[in-house]
Amino acid sequence: MDRIFISLLIVLLLTSCTSKKTITVLTDRYESSMRADHSVVAQLSAVLHSIDINLQENVDTASLERTFLKRVKAKEADMAIVKNDILIDDSLADLRTVMPLFPDVFLMLCKKETSYKNITSLMEHGRVVMITDKKEEIPIINGFLESLKLDPRNVIFLKNPQEPATLQRAKENADVIIMFSSLNNPMVGNLLAEKPGFTLYSTTGKEPGSVIDGFSLKFPQVVPYLIPQGIFNGFPNEPVQTFAIYDVLVCHKDVEPELVYDFNESVFNAEARLAQDNFEFGLLTEKFNNHTFLFPLHAGTVAYLNRNQPSFWERYSELVGLAVSILAVIVGAISTSYHKLKQRKKDRIDEYYKRIIEIDDRAHALSVTRQELESMLQELSHIRKRAFQLLVSERIEANHAFIIFLLLMQSTVQRIDTEAEHLRHLSRSTFVPREN
Repeated sequence: MDRIFISLLIVLLLTSCTSKKTITVLTDRYESSMRADHSVVAQLSAVLHSIDINLQENVDTASLERTFLKRVKAKEADMAIVKNDILIDDSLADLRTVMPLFPDVFLMLCKKETSYKNITSLMEHGRVVMITDKKEEIPIINGFLESLKLDPRNVIFLKNPQEPATLQRAKENADVIIMFSSLNNPMVGNLLAEKPGFTLYSTTGKEPGSVIDGFSLKFPQVVPYLIPQGIFNGFPNEPVQTFAIYDVLVCHKDVEPELVYDFNESVFNAEARLAQDNFEFGLLTEKFNNHTFLFPLHAGTVAYLNRNQPSFWERYSELVGLAVSILAVIVGAISTSYHKLKQRKKDRIDEYYKRIIEIDDRAHALSVTRQELESMLQELSHIRKRAFQLLVSERIEANHAFIIFLLLMQSTVQRIDTEAEHLRHLSRSTFVPREN
């Protein structure tokens, strides 16, 4: 019976260890392209499959990313990919950051051939099309335009920047197109390649303290970003100074730390492989300090980032060694002091041994008198009294040495008392009465 129970237990353990964990990830689109097999989630799932983690993408077309967060908080999904720009409150305190993914860079595409002399005139009098993915992007865009002191008067809002039809409509109706875009968006490259087409607006001042840096202070989730030359199918012709907001992967804090640790480890280990299909994976970095995340890092992510950090004992080994050495010296000193104290107590009782033995030797002298013996008995009584006083004050111990002292004292007193009694008897027997 016991063997059957053990066998069933082993089977259950092996089954639990080999079972595949399915993680549902909320997204608003297939990020890499319109093909599901080229989505970010599909690419991540390919590398996580080796550790028995299966990512299942759940596309949600809600206009607010906060909707995604509420669903994760309610545990309707395990994770979600959202922009790091959402206004949060205490109701979302149960969420955690798994890892940052890719930057969505802010783009202002200005028509090349126009009658407007500068960007200020173009924004005030031209047609401006804002293509937004979620409503949370609008305050960020308006805040940046305010930093540039630009006030668009004629604004049209469009949604779904990943749709080719949306960009085509914007191109036909806009003097300025404002949007967030991934760096591998081929539609932006096509738009820049057309003639007369559009050009990317770049803020001036790359030195510290530029308008981008000031805007980043107002919106901590914003990261200054320099778009490299030629990133969009050969365009732009020179680097463009702008800012970016990262997509981040978030989850509920109750997701197992071991699972999140394995998630991070597998993705970062497969970074080169992932970058072959989507170069943005090459932008992944473990330097999370560059970001101000809406939510604290998950415990599993923290454990992964600190995996190479020395343990407590390794970090403080010298200090611990010094403390142990000092403690050993202190313990040794205490032990030595204790033994010295015990020795001094023993030495005290030994002194009384000597005095008793000396008295006993004097009592056996041939010429000792009865008066001397009685004096010795008084001296012995004084010694015994003094010994008990030391015992009460704990200057000597009530151990076997003290018991031996008492026995020696008792036997010596008995011998001297007997001898004194004998001398008293002799003195009475030799007494002769005087005749009258």
